[in-house]
Amino acid sequence: MYKAYPKFRPSTPQQIAQRARIVLKAALGQNNAEIARALDISIKMARHWRHYWVETTEQSKTVMERLRARPRPGSPLKFPLEQQVECMAMACRDPMEYGRPIANA
Repeated sequence: MYKAYPKFRPSTPQQIAQRARIVLKAALGQNNAEIARALDISIKMARHWRHYWVETTEQSKTVMERLRARPRPGSPLKFPLEQQVECMAMACRDPMEYGRPIANA
């Protein structure tokens, strides 16, 4: 049975090594199912990294750059950067400066 998700999140060097193994097995002629079975990963992961490797072949990237994951944008900020900085500055100051004394209970 193929694992959909790993039990733990591997570190970046482990991820890069796993991706390299996927690419090497593909170069030896193994298909996605064979790679997934041999490396105990999902077929989807094998397919993704084989496709990404081929997609980046013509680009002027090093092997390590090709094995690293693409940066993801993430979710949009809920607060503008200026508001975040203001909140951090406020959190680092004495509450008395803002007329908010801390009462001892």
